[in-house]
Amino acid sequence: MLRRLIDTLLVGMVYSEIDLILLGPQLDEDEMVPDASHDIRPRFHKAKVVGGSRPNKEDEAENKNKFSSKEMKSNDDEELDDDEDGEEEEEEEDDDDLDEEDDYDMHSPDWNLRKCSAAGLDMISNVFHDELLPILLPLLQQRLNEQVPWQVKESAILAIGAVAEGCSTGISEHLSALLPFLVSQLIDKQPLVRSISCWTLSRYTKWIVLSENLEAFLGPVLTALLQKVVDSNKRVQEAACSAFSTLEEAACDALSPHLPLILKTLSLAFQKYQTKNLIILYDVVGTLAESVGSGLQEGDNVETLLAPLIKKWNDLPDDDPTLSPLLECLTSVTIAVGPAFLPYAPPVIARCQRILEATLYAQAVATRDDSDPPEKDVMVCAIDLLSGLAEGLGAALPPLLSPAVAESLVAATCESAKDSDDDVRQTSFALIGDLAKAGVHNEILIRLDSLIPLILSNLNENVPPSISNNACWALGEIALRVGGEAVSRFVENSMKSLLDLLEVCRNSGGKSKHVLSDNVAITIGRLALCCPGAIAPHLESFLAEWCLALKALPENLEKASAFRGLCAVVRINPQAGGNRFIYFCYAIASWQQPHSDLQQMFFSILQGFKNSMSLDTWNQFFLSPQFPEDLRVSLQKKYHV
Repeated sequence: MLRRLIDTLLVGMVYSEIDLILLGPQLDEDEMVPDASHDIRPRFHKAKVVGGSRPNKEDEAENKNKFSSKEMKSNDDEELDDDEDGEEEEEEEDDDDLDEEDDYDMHSPDWNLRKCSAAGLDMISNVFHDELLPILLPLLQQRLNEQVPWQVKESAILAIGAVAEGCSTGISEHLSALLPFLVSQLIDKQPLVRSISCWTLSRYTKWIVLSENLEAFLGPVLTALLQKVVDSNKRVQEAACSAFSTLEEAACDALSPHLPLILKTLSLAFQKYQTKNLIILYDVVGTLAESVGSGLQEGDNVETLLAPLIKKWNDLPDDDPTLSPLLECLTSVTIAVGPAFLPYAPPVIARCQRILEATLYAQAVATRDDSDPPEKDVMVCAIDLLSGLAEGLGAALPPLLSPAVAESLVAATCESAKDSDDDVRQTSFALIGDLAKAGVHNEILIRLDSLIPLILSNLNENVPPSISNNACWALGEIALRVGGEAVSRFVENSMKSLLDLLEVCRNSGGKSKHVLSDNVAITIGRLALCCPGAIAPHLESFLAEWCLALKALPENLEKASAFRGLCAVVRINPQAGGNRFIYFCYAIASWQQPHSDLQQMFFSILQGFKNSMSLDTWNQFFLSPQFPEDLRVSLQKKYHV
């Protein structure tokens, strides 16, 4: 029965005559044919989310703790969305599954017999797993014979990709032979065979990257996919770009030795592509930057990468629909190349600021005249790019800004942070924090009386978590950069808003609330570091909740700064711990490798707490059954208490 079902599904996966008639011109060498407007899918930019919960790549710098504003393919579902609970997260995952199923034929707008058959085989493979292979593989071997029609061979290649996840263990034994075969099909004379071979290869990228003989597979697959990126058929170009993007996300630093070839090929693609694939190419470049990071700074990589991007930047007017994906791409690139972007930065900053101010003016006119508001997607992308520049250039940014330019930029960003559009507010708060972090201090300092209340008004349960998250992060960055004297008058109101938000996070679920809780804990720590005397008297009321949130953070510079603030207030008010001191113990035990100064602080506070009581009282606390054995052993080993 199962064999009959599988055979039926394989037959259904073959392109029908009607399918091929509908595909029509897509089967030709059509790279010189301009795209029709209806062929270009609309794009929706996702505003930048900053945060302290994701571990750094190497924990090198705080600014690596940020969430990208866009993902070409969200395979790991790490974006921070405005979901309010776990149910909405599950719905989002379901949507991702549908997107993945769409890849069975990315060019078909509707579910047809071919797509349904492929999706059915995928689902069956996730039920029967490797038990399916003794039935499936002989059927595929028959269909991969050189004497069969190309449509049948193409459907068999599709089937190999469809079972990649469900039969991953069993089929891995055959991949050393399957992968070279798939690579060989990339030069087939039929574009549909080449394109489906790209997709099927992308389904096995994780196996390639985890292979013991990585380079034996990565090099040939990467080279073959790059050749198809500049194929003469637009459908193959798109499939190759999608497959290569998936490979980028999986391989990351392993791509570094291949960067000269990659960048040379992508530069050639910029010269060949029509509008639809050009937008996809921007995503490929952005994903490459996020995957390889600082590796792009080596040799001639920056010049090779930026030459076609800057040309497009100069050619496109502000109202061009392809400007937004270019801005998104440049955001990822500027963060990756860092100071190497400095020669290109001034005109980019000027244009982004012009887009921001022009959109704000158009919004003011629309409000005055009660007319339709302007489109704001390009403005959001421009703000994100400014944020990326601040992150990538760091301290090199302020010298590029004259006092007047810096003042107008901060003023415009503060104004956009009042916008009714959620994405605009979200990305504006991220830019405010990034500007503070980069050293644009004076212009922020003179606006604190209006800026801090604006931030606090976005720290409540009625505001989407991603906006509260960015506002919270900006508050912490401002506190660190402008100093305790400047922010001390805002501490009481700030703490009230932060503690209320921490309580909301504790009582609700969802990934976004966990990330928000992390950022709230970090920001409290930063305020404590700047103004310990103002926070210490209230420590007892929130020490437990704060320590629980800090405990969950990954070990990085943001966690370290928060713990320095924690230690500062505990030193001032050591009696505030009382029965809650065990939560402090849990928090410091979460560190596997604390910085040397932090380790000394922990040692000093623990010893001070022990010495503040008699030995009997200490033993009643430390040796009681309520004090977990593993925690006791950890503290004794690290801090000799």
